Amino acid sequence: MTKPWLGVSEHFRRVAEQEGKPVGQILKYDPFHYKHQIPGGMLSNFRLQLKELNLSHKFQELLEECARVRKELGYPIMITPFAQFVGTQAVLNALHGERYKHVPDEVKKYALGYYGKLLAPVDPDILDLIVQNGSPHIALKPEPLEPGLARLRRRFPNASDDELALRSMFVGTQVDGMLSAGPMQTEYSYEKPLVRLIRELAERKITRVYFTTGAR
Repeated sequence: MTKPWLGVSEHFRRVAEQEGKPVGQILKYDPFHYKHQIPGGMLSNFRLQLKELNLSHKFQELLEECARVRKELGYPIMITPFAQFVGTQAVLNALHGERYKHVPDEVKKYALGYYGKLLAPVDPDILDLIVQNGSPHIALKPEPLEPGLARLRRRFPNASDDELALRSMFVGTQVDGMLSAGPMQTEYSYEKPLVRLIRELAERKITRVYFTTGAR
């Protein structure tokens, strides 16, 4: 039985070795992750922030609150920015001791449908708390938005469909930066062992090297 993934793994191991990058490690399976689904970057930030506050022992409790908030908000997809909505609300709930006492504007807008149709209804009791404790300046019913594609076509009349798709997902000058950077490099050139040896010796400022071949 062939295992093509072994070739992929070996390729990136060699890339990491040549570039001096750490090699990834397989993490222990954690079934609880599928309940909160907090992305890895956010988990690292949570650990760091709790450590700075001397609250590292609260990490598991915070993850449990994330899972609870995610369920109450109707299981939003856990990608940016929705993962941040869940994580921020969970942090506020955990730190203030009273759940949904402080509600960020983005969480209230999400619950009211400002970001589009919800995947599932928000828990009715939680929705009452969000409306009550969220900003009073956010209308309970969002105004209908103009179709985004029409607006983008007016702003970028010469853009291709691919570019418009990118501009619908990224704000500011991010797409301009992508376009100016050109196509992504997909080919990687490995150094020959001898070339690598000479380069590393040169970095050590060694002035004289002796080579021998074969057995004496």
